Order: sequence, then structure tokens, then C-alpha cells
Amino acid sequence: EAMLSESAADTVRACASLIYDCCPDLQDPELHKALGVTDPYDTVWTLMQPYEVDQLGGKLYRWLGLVGPAEQKETTVKN
Repeated sequence: EAMLSESAADTVRACASLIYDCCPDLQDPELHKALGVTDPYDTVWTLMQPYEVDQLGGKLYRWLGLVGPAEQKETTVKN
């Protein structure tokens, strides 16, 4: 099993937090109870695989304008 670097692991944890914070349905105490989670943020990890968290979190960061698309950054650097 491959280990994530510390910075990659931090990024995926940040993505999980963003997903939780952006989705009111994940914040339902009844869902937490049904899943048996004590930390509400663990709801994301219970329902999704790490690669899904990474993919969805990345899309949310771009959608919210917190990061720009990679292509845009490359173009900016070249010009």
C-alpha cells in the first residue's frame, strides 16, 4: 500500500473538510449516528475512498475559486 507524502495527506484531509463543510446533508447528526462516527468529519471518509475525496475536493476548490485551473497557471507563467 502506497503511503502519501505528508503534504499530499494534508491536501486530501483539507479536501475532506471542504466536502463536509459544503454539503449540508453530510452534517446531519442522524447520519453520523447511523454511520457510527464520533467525529462528524469522518462521515466523508466513511462514504468515500481517498481518491474520490481528492477528486471531488479538487473540483470544489476550483469551483469556489480557491485555486485556478492548472492550465491557467501554466499560461500565466509562460507569458
